Amino acid sequence: MSGLSNDLRNLTPDPDDQPLKIEVDEETRTDNPQVTFQTLAEEFAEHYRKILTKLPADRRAVHEQAWEEIHRSTLVYWEQTKRNGHDPATLHGWETVAAMVDVSQHMLNIAEEAAEQDE
Repeated sequence: MSGLSNDLRNLTPDPDDQPLKIEVDEETRTDNPQVTFQTLAEEFAEHYRKILTKLPADRRAVHEQAWEEIHRSTLVYWEQTKRNGHDPATLHGWETVAAMVDVSQHMLNIAEEAAEQDE
């Protein structure tokens, strides 16, 4: 993930940028959607490990690259919002972005572990 540090270092504040407002259906939200999302991802992780073991090496490498890009993009989005003077950790509707930062890192770690077996 060498490109990630460059992506983060090159962020510049845009004071005119406003965080995306997410419409949230309060009736379907849990008390803490970030925890719910992470819990579901943890449960899926066990399935994902099994999926990866059945793939050939080239397909495992594609998974690693895909999760790296998802993680990088999500983290840069989060950090850009902070550089723009907002606190995404307290923005309503942004719990899923926080969760995706964590989940994408976790899935990337799993994909990297699977790819390491090919080295």
